[in-house]
Amino acid sequence: MESVDVSHFKTNKVINMTEMFFGCRKLTSLDVRYFDTRKVINMNSMFSRCSSLSSLELGNFDTSNVKKMSEMFEGLSIALLDLSNFDTANVEDMSYMFSEMSELISLKLSSKFITDKIQSMYKMFYNCKSLHELDISNFKTDNCQSLGEMFTYCENIQYLDVSNFNTINVKEMNSMFKGCLKLTSINGLEYFDTNNVIDTSEMFRDCRELININLGEKFTVEKVSYFENKFSGCYKLEKLDLTYFNTQEVIDMSSLFEDCYSLKEIKIDKNKFNTRETQVMQKIFKNCYSLTSFDFSGFDTWYVFSMEEMFYSCIELTSLNLSGFSGKNIFST
Repeated sequence: MESVDVSHFKTNKVINMTEMFFGCRKLTSLDVRYFDTRKVINMNSMFSRCSSLSSLELGNFDTSNVKKMSEMFEGLSIALLDLSNFDTANVEDMSYMFSEMSELISLKLSSKFITDKIQSMYKMFYNCKSLHELDISNFKTDNCQSLGEMFTYCENIQYLDVSNFNTINVKEMNSMFKGCLKLTSINGLEYFDTNNVIDTSEMFRDCRELININLGEKFTVEKVSYFENKFSGCYKLEKLDLTYFNTQEVIDMSSLFEDCYSLKEIKIDKNKFNTRETQVMQKIFKNCYSLTSFDFSGFDTWYVFSMEEMFYSCIELTSLNLSGFSGKNIFST
């Protein structure tokens, strides 16, 4: 079925439109601008996986009472999406909302696109690889618990403004900016509070054009257990100030700075950068071609069992202080 006429549908009493057009893979156009959605509270997966849909007319969709929009447009192939009429003041879940919209070039949002009540933005823009611009400057995340993979593989976005993000309740930031290959600047990272975050693995992985990552005093990561690949693949990153990092709970640091080709300086506070619980350190500095020195004297490696390729191809590294290292449990170096 390539088209369907829904102009005669009476929807004024409908409260649930979950998966209404889910998986209509052959549908190429859809006009729902005459839908009365004033009473609808659930739009989860409403248009999800309509992979051939190139035209979607939403008209004056009234979303003022909607609470759920998870996977609403997931997997659509449309290039332009106008949501300027969307009022999302009551929405609590936007996870996967635009996920896998790989053909999306333009997303139009307005000041009515309010995120104050959102609890999850997990994979919200995942693999929106054709999107060049995304204005999220008015996004508020006061109640949000997951930002994991939010912008993963947004390959063509060059700038993001997250200065309004309140991350005090966030628990997941894993792969948040992973694969943002052309991202050159992120405004507002210095305001991030990671007091309740438990996972930041691969957060900036393969952000190849990022020259600076400015993390503030509240980016303490003291409850984080997984650090692997956090900065790996940041080719142009030259300096990192991790002075406020408290790594007392970190188990896995594998590939933490791997392929940071230009990284020359890493600042840490040895009293906070604690490795006493760390078990995996393999490839931490692999291919850090420009790194000349690093003081490991305070590192506790008692529980570490893997240091494989830890300093592989660190061709400029001239001195190492490993006085605190213990090889008692290591079986891979």
